[in-house]
Amino acid sequence: MLLDVIATTQGKVGAEWAANRISVVQEHAATSINERAVAALALHPPPLGAG
Repeated sequence: MLLDVIATTQGKVGAEWAANRISVVQEHAATSINERAVAALALHPPPLGAG
């Protein structure tokens, strides 16, 4: 989840910001959402039998 979804999304956000297609505010909002997703994943163990 971290690498496949969150890291990929953050990379795309960074690319959009670098290309000046999104604002700093939009980049910060997206990063904040990603940080919350990482925190949520850290608080919940994987289901039994996963991984």
